[in-house]
Amino acid sequence: MIQYMSDVLQFSLQFQPAQEVVAPANAQLVSVNMFGSIPVWVQVLSPDSVAGYALVNDLYGQPTLLLRTEQPRETYRSAQRSFTSMAAVLSLGGLLFFVAVIWLLETNVLTPIQEPRLQVRRIGERGDLSARVSVTSGDEIGQLAQRINAMLSDLQQTTEAVRQRERYLEVLSETAQMLLEPSPDVPYERF
Repeated sequence: MIQYMSDVLQFSLQFQPAQEVVAPANAQLVSVNMFGSIPVWVQVLSPDSVAGYALVNDLYGQPTLLLRTEQPRETYRSAQRSFTSMAAVLSLGGLLFFVAVIWLLETNVLTPIQEPRLQVRRIGERGDLSARVSVTSGDEIGQLAQRINAMLSDLQQTTEAVRQRERYLEVLSETAQMLLEPSPDVPYERF
């Protein structure tokens, strides 16, 4: 009968008289649940198998038999595989998200900032204040490029005013020098 039940249920069944169950063996049982009026114990034997115990009472309510069954931990292994797969998918997803964020930062933030900086550097190296920074967008970077162009325009005007002032002072200096130098044709008398 036990073999027939094992075949029908597809796992092993063992019965022992309840009097043969020794207390130290019961102390290893992991958890006790009440399934109706039948106490049920579960014990993890290894990562691959688990054992279940149930105490069967006789008609008078006295413990008579201890039912033991052992099953492979298919659900546990399946959960471990699922967890490993999920961890791999989440890691790959996190890596892809990180790469996407870096790419977006590069294309939408860093490159637009880099171009005006390079243009300003070239203008400074050449000393050409008539050159301007290209304005490609209307966002903050475009506004910064407009402000740089306005500053370059002000510097160009100021530089041109300084050059005109220098030319004026040179001409004035030459004229003053010509007026103060004695001419060889005109006699010069000291006072």
